[in-house]
Amino acid sequence: MSTADSKALFTRAAGESVVREQDLTELTGQLGGVPLALRLAAGRLRAHSAWQVADLVTELNQTEQHGHGVTARVHRSFDLSCRHLDQSGFTLFCHLGLSPTPHLTSAVARAMMRISADDAVLRLDTLHARHLLEEIAPGRFRFHDLIRSYGADLARKEMSGVEQQSARARLLDYYTNAAEHADYALRSLRRQPAGSNPIDDPPATFGQALEWFDEELPNLMACARTALERRPVSPGVPACRCHELRPPHPEFLHRGVGVVALGH
Repeated sequence: MSTADSKALFTRAAGESVVREQDLTELTGQLGGVPLALRLAAGRLRAHSAWQVADLVTELNQTEQHGHGVTARVHRSFDLSCRHLDQSGFTLFCHLGLSPTPHLTSAVARAMMRISADDAVLRLDTLHARHLLEEIAPGRFRFHDLIRSYGADLARKEMSGVEQQSARARLLDYYTNAAEHADYALRSLRRQPAGSNPIDDPPATFGQALEWFDEELPNLMACARTALERRPVSPGVPACRCHELRPPHPEFLHRGVGVVALGH
């Protein structure tokens, strides 16, 4: 974006009517004219009613230096949002940065971090309030591509290799079990799948199972690709493999939804 457009975008997003031109020029220059970075910085300013743009510039100058390219400047704006998260929110952000799923939900958070449903919802809401997540449907979020890349980089820096692999394995295990439960409900079988771990609120009816697969297919496919790409894993980390289950029900097949389960 041009300097003039960057200034206009930031001013609108921040709701600021009177801003020192020098401060605004420095701020937009530091953020490289990237719209997402400008909106994040504006959200940070709105969250602190006593701040001026000069305070935001000062905080940007104090963030860790990542380099001098546009991506580096954008990451500095993400630092502003992340550095003031509490430990629980920061830890979730790192874990979600490792998730291969395009959609992020409380189930994903719970699986990766082994936390309660209420805790997962609260932490997701915190990240959303910081403009680090976009809500695309009630309870379903996604990262902007730039934030996802930043989250993955941050996770690699903050978490050990085993911690990263374990978090991913827990996510794949969750989708293994959830897909198996939904598959059995889809086939109108009322018993728990043999060898499957119990999950909270599994789909209990044909309609619920069909809805679950419709919503979760992008995540299931992403997890399947990840499981295939990441074999083998380090000793002590659960191994995962993929196989495809094709439920025979004609309505399910007509909708073009293939059930991807992750076995281990």
